[in-house]
Amino acid sequence: MRNDFKNIIIVGPDKITEKVKEEEILFSLQNQELHLQIIKDCTLTLEVEDIQNFSLVFVVNKNVKVNFLFFKKGKGNFHKESYTINADGFLTLNKICLTHSHEEEATVFLEGEGAKVYYVCKTVSVAKEKYNTQIFHRANHTECLLYNHGITCLDGSICFLVSNTVLKNIRYTKMNQNSQILTFNREKSEIKPNLFIEENEVEASHSAHIGPLEDSSLFYLESRGISKKEACKLLLKGFLLQKLIFEDKRLAQVIDMYWR
Repeated sequence: MRNDFKNIIIVGPDKITEKVKEEEILFSLQNQELHLQIIKDCTLTLEVEDIQNFSLVFVVNKNVKVNFLFFKKGKGNFHKESYTINADGFLTLNKICLTHSHEEEATVFLEGEGAKVYYVCKTVSVAKEKYNTQIFHRANHTECLLYNHGITCLDGSICFLVSNTVLKNIRYTKMNQNSQILTFNREKSEIKPNLFIEENEVEASHSAHIGPLEDSSLFYLESRGISKKEACKLLLKGFLLQKLIFEDKRLAQVIDMYWR
């Protein structure tokens, strides 16, 4: 998708800054609830900092494709997100969470036939975090590819709760969940993958992994003359940046902050 203009919205505690093409995106903000309707193929960056009880309502119109970066940072907060993708719409959601004591509920409605979502969430946790993500396939030929990747350090812990729901007579849907947490402390993290499927004509899979970096990967890099510290940082940066469509240097910089 080619688009040289960058739509950007920044929401802080006291103000909102925006640079948005009206022919591509309709938006409004009331009482910390942001409504976005994507009416034409585009890219969009949304940054939210130090906002308590923030809500996002995101709608992708029929036959529209959007590449969306949602960057969260700041103090503890609760976010509620709703994404509706209409027929033949395609949402590429790149979510980066660099927050403290973060909790969120994200719901995706694949509302029309041919609707697709590519969902990537990345986080470095230094406090308790919980991510509850629910995807509802409401039409035939809908697809969901989801990656939840997190790293814990200091007092950080992560809970990934992921659910795909397909009701009877919703056919030819595809879904894949991939959740992974790399741990650098003794705090308890957990992954809860769920597939609620009432129809046979579907493709569904999930994977979940919690644990430290593999010794074999570290050993390979060390055998090439790279120090263990630098090898660890390289692997962590690769883990965080993989699968993202948007590039954002701040995600790699946070590794330098905690792994000096």
